Formats: sequence, C-alpha cells, structure tokens
Amino acid sequence: MFNELRSQRHSIYIYTTSLRPVLKTKLTFYAYGIPVDKVINQKYHDEELKENKGRCSKFPPAFGIDLHVDDSPGLRIEGERFDFKTVIIEEKDIDWTQTVLESL
Repeated sequence: MFNELRSQRHSIYIYTTSLRPVLKTKLTFYAYGIPVDKVINQKYHDEELKENKGRCSKFPPAFGIDLHVDDSPGLRIEGERFDFKTVIIEEKDIDWTQTVLESL
C-alpha cells in the first residue's frame, strides 16, 4: 500500500497520540521498509494547536493532511464535527489497504 501511495505521489505522515519521540517513530517505520515524510506526535500536536489542543484528539488540517486513516470510530465523529476527511478501518476489514486506496 505504501509503495502504491508513493507511486501516486502521496506524502505519508504518521499522526499519533503517542509521546514517543519523532525520530524513534520514523526509525520504527523505516525498519519495516516504510519511509515516512513526517511524524506528528502528541507533543507536536499540542505545540501546533496551542490553546485548541484539547478541542479534538487529532486535527489533520493543521498539518496539511487531506485524508486521515485511523481505526477509531471517534475520529470519524471528530472528522464530521471539524470538517476533515477520514477513512476508518473496521477490525473486520481484511482488505483494508484496498479500502484506503479506493478512498483516494
């Protein structure tokens, strides 16, 4: 999936509520052969959103993200409430990579 995203000239960002350091997260993905363009962790999220940091758990538009892929139904609600596009991967979706690619 990541190779296909790259071939379509998409950037790959990892947006996590984790406090893990950005470099550690990038290296973890790189170890699996997945280079990422940017990592947004909780610290970066809080710094960027400042006084609005608690308004929602993630706010992709603040980081130039057009489509947010997640497994949390709560993110679908936040996407609707704050007007950003989400694809929520259901646990039963065995072809989730195709779900992501088709949503583009």
